Amino acid sequence: MKAWLTRNPIFILAVLAPTLEWSIVLFGLAGVASGPIFPLIVAIGGERFPDRSASVGGYMAAAAVVGGISYPPVMGLLSVTIGLPAAMIGSGGLALIAGVTLLFARRDAAAPAPGPA
Repeated sequence: MKAWLTRNPIFILAVLAPTLEWSIVLFGLAGVASGPIFPLIVAIGGERFPDRSASVGGYMAAAAVVGGISYPPVMGLLSVTIGLPAAMIGSGGLALIAGVTLLFARRDAAAPAPGPA
């Protein structure tokens, strides 16, 4: 959780940086702060589903590969057509949608199942 809280303000500052040099430095720092997030997610997945930890880890690795292959070309196209700051803000919007979706998915999973009447 702390990595997420550290990375997001740095990422926003990098998008809004007045010079290219500051933007590069801040994106680098945001990348360093993002490093622990994926291993932590894989560990949590294995903890939540101990009987299927290999399947969960494989699924998460496959999703990461698909994202790593598809995201850079899309961001390149968007940065050329609408500009890099607008593309990054759109990316942040997608991250916000994903976070809200996970929040509601977690609430559904935590809700008690209705029992027999």
